[in-house]
Amino acid sequence: MRLWQSLTGIAALIFCGTSLAFTVQLWIAIPSTIGSQVVAGLTAVALELCKFSFAPLGLWLRSQGQLSGHVLLALWPLLVVISIVATVGFLATHNEEQQQRSTQGSLEYQALEQQLNSIKEQINSLNGLIATDAANGYRQRAIDTTAQLRALEAQRSQLIESLSTAQPDASTHSAFNSLASTLNVDPMRLQHAGFLALAIITDVVGLVALLAFNAASTVCKRLAKRSKRFSTDAKQSPTEPKQLLNDAKQLPTVDKRFSTETQESLTVSKQSAKRPKRFSTPVKQLSTEPKRFVNAGLSQEQIELANRICAGEFGTRPVLRNIIKSIRGGYPAAKPVFDALEQAGKITRNSKGFALVNHGGLSNG
Repeated sequence: MRLWQSLTGIAALIFCGTSLAFTVQLWIAIPSTIGSQVVAGLTAVALELCKFSFAPLGLWLRSQGQLSGHVLLALWPLLVVISIVATVGFLATHNEEQQQRSTQGSLEYQALEQQLNSIKEQINSLNGLIATDAANGYRQRAIDTTAQLRALEAQRSQLIESLSTAQPDASTHSAFNSLASTLNVDPMRLQHAGFLALAIITDVVGLVALLAFNAASTVCKRLAKRSKRFSTDAKQSPTEPKQLLNDAKQLPTVDKRFSTETQESLTVSKQSAKRPKRFSTPVKQLSTEPKRFVNAGLSQEQIELANRICAGEFGTRPVLRNIIKSIRGGYPAAKPVFDALEQAGKITRNSKGFALVNHGGLSNG
């Protein structure tokens, strides 16, 4: 992506620079004094810079709800047309100068120029003779010489006309001439049409490339900011699995003495005995549960929580999220209890959450 963006930026720079150079050179060629040429050149540069900036700036101001954005967008096509006309004018002027140089370098032009110089020398000589004869009293000879002078002046006029209509070499515009002969159109009209097409390509394609490069740069900056923000958030907030692992390492260990005592005997706690009958379970049914819960690695507080859940203190459908808020230790303390109860077959998990299977409680030791 960066390669194509760089290529587009280089193309936009070349096109815009070419359009700027054409416009400035045409404006400089109009005045004759140096001061006027400087002013004209600065004016041309200002117009070209406005042409480059009005489109993106107008779009941004319009997106911000500013009326000036619409004004800039309305003036932008006018500046583009002025730039195209200036480019066509420069190309046409440069082409005429090139044709003139080519004509002056042709053999036909050089031969006519030599004849013209020779006739000019003869005219100068006859003018000298006429003046001498008139001064010495040779009036008739002066009149005859004057007739010769008029004939030379007529030849000089014909040569000057021939020089003005002299054509350049055939190889100068062979491309336009051959294409014009193929299409059966006027070569000059075809040439002007080619200049107009070249000016439109130079200005319009350059502006489109500039807008594309600007849009690509904006998108790249936006993506870079988003990526940087995501990486910063990832460094500042640890992931949930790491946090749960650290909390699990801080859980209290099971007291071996408590484990031995609970394996020897188990009685129904006073708290469980006070529960309603529908939540009570015979002691024989609970006699094997403490060993299973101790082997599951639960602490005394967690076994008490298991007793409370089995006794129905949290309802027949205990909600893990609600229990986490009501006990000390939070999720790391409550989740192992639910896992142990599920493994013991005391609760079941379904799409709606957990549900008690047998209502009862465990001794808290």
